[in-house]
Amino acid sequence: MPPWLWIVVGIALAIAEIFAPGTLLLWTGVAAVVLGFGLAAADLAGLAPWGWQPQLLAFILLAIASVLLGLKLRHKPPEALATRDVNIGSARLVGQRARLETAITDGRGSLRIGDTLWQVTGPDLPTGTNVRISASDGIVLTVEPAPP
Repeated sequence: MPPWLWIVVGIALAIAEIFAPGTLLLWTGVAAVVLGFGLAAADLAGLAPWGWQPQLLAFILLAIASVLLGLKLRHKPPEALATRDVNIGSARLVGQRARLETAITDGRGSLRIGDTLWQVTGPDLPTGTNVRISASDGIVLTVEPAPP
């Protein structure tokens, strides 16, 4: 197959990715384009042309490598947030310290963080006790006494 045909097939596969997203077609298209340019470079260097069998084998190997690379790039672990002001719910409060606004009696109380009054659960503690937020469940925070 001529090199330009591999390049056209690669571009077509990349365009097909728009209609069937999932990254497999994109990275397979990248493999076809790389093979096309590689074959064109070999032709310009005066190397013997490849038959269709070696070209197909090279394409399969390049496609496997490029799809694996694409999947690896796609599954990067999320980066830590640079700010704690992003609205990601009460989970962002875990680990923070605060002072009880109302005493915890029968396992229930409240504390204020910023301008928000949060319901808390935890051991019975008097008003004004310093606590550490150990968990969150929706709008209810679980607290424990903070070490001095």
